[in-house]
Amino acid sequence: MRRLTVKDVVNKTGLSRETLRYYENAGLLRPPRRGHNGYRQFTNNDLNRLQFILKTKKAGFKIREIKELIDLKEHGAATCRVGRDIALDRIAKADQQIASLREIREILEDFARRCENEGLDQPCSLSFNLECHKPD
Repeated sequence: MRRLTVKDVVNKTGLSRETLRYYENAGLLRPPRRGHNGYRQFTNNDLNRLQFILKTKKAGFKIREIKELIDLKEHGAATCRVGRDIALDRIAKADQQIASLREIREILEDFARRCENEGLDQPCSLSFNLECHKPD
C-alpha cells in the first residue's frame, strides 16, 4: 500500500496542514503512521475519511456531529435507518434555514425598493419598517 505524505494529502484535499492536525486532535482522523524520517504518512483510507469529513461539513454537520457519525460507523451501529433518520433531521434543519433566508431576502428587497422609491440620491433613512408579529 502506497503511503501518502502530508503534502500529498494537502494537494489532494485542499486542506491545510493545520486542519489535518486539528482533525487528528479532534479524533476525526486516526493519528497517521510515521515513516523512518518521522514524517506523518497517510493511506487511501485516510483520504476516504477526509472526503467524508469534507462532505458532511458541506452538509452542515459540526465537528462533534461528524465525530459521532464516524463513531457510529466504526461501531457498526450505522444502519440505513439511522442514516436516513440523520439525513431527514438535517433536511428539516435545512428547510428552516431556507425559510429564514427567504424572510431575510424579502426584508432586504423591500428595503432596496423603498430606497429606490425615496430617490437614490436622497439621504437614506435606513428604515426597514419591520412589522412586529405577535405569536399566535
